[in-house]
Amino acid sequence: MTTTSGVDLSISGLATGFDWKSVITQLANAERSPELRWHQNQTRINGKNTAFDRIKTFMGALQTDVQTLKDPKLFSSRTAAASDATLATASADSTAAPGTFAFNITQLATAAKINGTANIGKALSPTSNVSAVKVSDANFVTAVSGGNFTINGKSVTVATTDTLQQVFDKIATATGNNVNGNYDPTTDKFTLTSANGSEIVLGSATDTSNFLQVSQLYNNASASITSTSALGRVNRTNSIYDSSTQLNATVGTGFSTAVTAGTFTVNGKQITVAATDSLQGVFSKIAIATGSTVAGSYNAATDKIQLLAATGVTLTLGDAADTSNFLQTAKLAGNSSGTAISTAAVGGVGAGVTHAGFTTPITGDGNSVEQLQTGVAAGFGSPVTAGTFTINGTAVTIGAGDTLQTVFNNIATATGNKVTATYDAAADKITLTSTDTLNPITLGAGGDTSNFLSVTGLATGTNNVVTSAARIGGTHAQGAMSINGVIVNYNAGTDSLQNILDRINNAAAGVTASYDAQNDRFNLTNKNTGDTGIVLQDVTGNFLAATGLAGSALTHGKNLTYTLNDGPPLVSQGNTITADSSNVTGLTVNALNLGKVSVTVGSDTTALKTAIQNFVKDYNSVQTYINTQTASSTDSTGNVTAGILAADPDANGIIKNLRSLSFAPVAGLTGAVNQLASLGIKTNGKDNTIELSDATALDTALSGSLNSVQKLFTDATSGVATQLDNYLTHTIGTDGTLANHMASLTKQVTSIDAQIATLEKTVAADSAHWTKAFQQMETAQAQITQQLNYLTQAINKGSL
Repeated sequence: MTTTSGVDLSISGLATGFDWKSVITQLANAERSPELRWHQNQTRINGKNTAFDRIKTFMGALQTDVQTLKDPKLFSSRTAAASDATLATASADSTAAPGTFAFNITQLATAAKINGTANIGKALSPTSNVSAVKVSDANFVTAVSGGNFTINGKSVTVATTDTLQQVFDKIATATGNNVNGNYDPTTDKFTLTSANGSEIVLGSATDTSNFLQVSQLYNNASASITSTSALGRVNRTNSIYDSSTQLNATVGTGFSTAVTAGTFTVNGKQITVAATDSLQGVFSKIAIATGSTVAGSYNAATDKIQLLAATGVTLTLGDAADTSNFLQTAKLAGNSSGTAISTAAVGGVGAGVTHAGFTTPITGDGNSVEQLQTGVAAGFGSPVTAGTFTINGTAVTIGAGDTLQTVFNNIATATGNKVTATYDAAADKITLTSTDTLNPITLGAGGDTSNFLSVTGLATGTNNVVTSAARIGGTHAQGAMSINGVIVNYNAGTDSLQNILDRINNAAAGVTASYDAQNDRFNLTNKNTGDTGIVLQDVTGNFLAATGLAGSALTHGKNLTYTLNDGPPLVSQGNTITADSSNVTGLTVNALNLGKVSVTVGSDTTALKTAIQNFVKDYNSVQTYINTQTASSTDSTGNVTAGILAADPDANGIIKNLRSLSFAPVAGLTGAVNQLASLGIKTNGKDNTIELSDATALDTALSGSLNSVQKLFTDATSGVATQLDNYLTHTIGTDGTLANHMASLTKQVTSIDAQIATLEKTVAADSAHWTKAFQQMETAQAQITQQLNYLTQAINKGSL
């Protein structure tokens, strides 16, 4: 017999022709019919919650207003006005008593200051020979611009690459040798002289260079014109030290005494020097001649040259056969140690700019010798790690406890003295020099484990000399000063003068540091006025001494002196008079000029009036919103729709309570001001709002009965603001009645959600039961149909 296997009986009516699935859907919808009512109820409850949330927001703004009105400080605000605003300004706080005060300002306060030594900058040149001083390198107060200037009607063209001597030569040529220029290193001034004694006339309207102005050369109706003041100035923006100018200068013109061509001897080795050699070139020749056992360096801070021998080597300088005066010009002499340093400044041309143009170089707390003995692990801006680094393919081992000199010795040993290292304290840089002049020094390898090369800024170059790319932050470039007991640090190897001035100004030392270019001096001025001192001390280094601030006299500041109400003289360190000196509580007077001025203190009701106006506005916002939510509306067909909060006891209670608490007379007040109506505030009987209908009444109450107005709002028991604040807290506070009511509404919504979820489970279960019954019916019907078909076929075939 055929079976029903594979027949989909879930299709409604497949066997019976009866659409039972539609019946089940209708039965389910009928069973969940209560849900529509529940959803409608949820919508209504959620609408209430939203409305109450808005009411809570409006009432929160109103509570802010009443808390402002409850603050006694609001009623004690003060105004202060000076009779003459050119003599003083005044202000008063709530503690000031109303009244008029007569001040007579007899002396204004000024700040104490220290003016450093004038003409602190180094002269343009140590000698009258300015053939090596470029216009662009000279430390003028203002840079010279290229262009032309006029002398006796003749145009003179100047380029920033010219030397000062070339400018003098151009002046002579342009004037047919009638006007000659020279430089006096003693006075640091230029002088122009007419050879024929005629008047020199300077400048024209078409001049494009500022050379005459920068040189301070001005017409004087004579045959000789001299700069009005010394020309050399310090440079605030350049780094304090930069030895490159001196190292690149030729030795024939780079010192106060010219180096002559010839030979000189170091440790028995003869070095040949030409007048056109640079100082760096001479140092390289010394290293090559001595097998890199002696290295030379230039200290821009001290303007001295140093020769440093390798460990265990003693320096012997000079020989009777020497034909060059290099050692004498460099002021070097042999000694029993491995170090020789110039006995005095060598007068290098770069010395005028290497330390930002100071006559006395700024130093940190050490020099190159001290730096060489400092451990590399702590001696730089970044600590050096132990390990190995590579030079020319050879590994150099470095320990965390090694000094810089030890590292230099290890470099020489590892490279068979073919590469030597030197440290320049002025530049705060390391230089590697190779005896192989044909091939560049190669630095670093993949297997390096120490960061020495990166910390010192050394990288493979294109020749046999490699120098740190930037200052390495050596510890002995560090300096410090104390100003009024506050330590200000600086780094002579990396800072510019402006960096240091900014650091002083940003410190808590209470002074302002500045540079006076006109007088070429540094100034320190107390930030506060009054006759107080400034205490200075160089802790390490010599910044204060070099700038001429240390040891300079204090210019005393002045205290403010005045009288009050024709009383005895009073004193204030500043130009601001407070109760500290006047004994007038709450009053502050800023003195601007000398003279007599009256200051009147009165009550300030501006903020109070604004607070009352805000109260009226926010009170109305609450009442207006509740009115819209409780009112009913009628459409065009006459159907009436009640507001979402219509007949809600909480909403109607808020309307009533706010009205009664605001407008009931305040118990205990017997004067004319005993309720809000006394201030010109009236209620509107139609919509529960209020208005300030009589502004004059409010002004009269504030000006004549301020104490009563204060009690009206702030009385601790029955004040309007006090009672309203208590009620609002009780209503909209964390555990207030409105918050609890909203929580109850939320709970109702949640309960309805639970009812709907339960009913949906029942509908789902019933639907499953009905579906199963109808499927069983379909199965029975299918089996009957199959049996009927079988019998029919059998009868037709005659088999039955």
